[in-house]
Amino acid sequence: MSTTYHWACAYCAHLDTTRKKWDENHYCYLVGCNKRKTGYTCGWCKEDKELKLQGCSDFELPDQIKAPPKPQAPRQAESPLIPEGTQLSIFDFL
Repeated sequence: MSTTYHWACAYCAHLDTTRKKWDENHYCYLVGCNKRKTGYTCGWCKEDKELKLQGCSDFELPDQIKAPPKPQAPRQAESPLIPEGTQLSIFDFL
């Protein structure tokens, strides 16, 4: 399989193929999506293979969802160039 996913529903972590919402004629259906407000994909399908042809901006790969964020190392305070409390005059910069 290619590493380019083109935001297709078939490869999305939010896809839930256990839920389908059929149209009134049972001609096509929407597939469950755990991210969208409607709870279903944005396009109608006649077959599940059509999920490779549609997608939306909520697409995320499964490893993007399950991987915890990497902890960042704490930043160390930078030492000031001039120690605090030092008296300076204009001549110190000439």
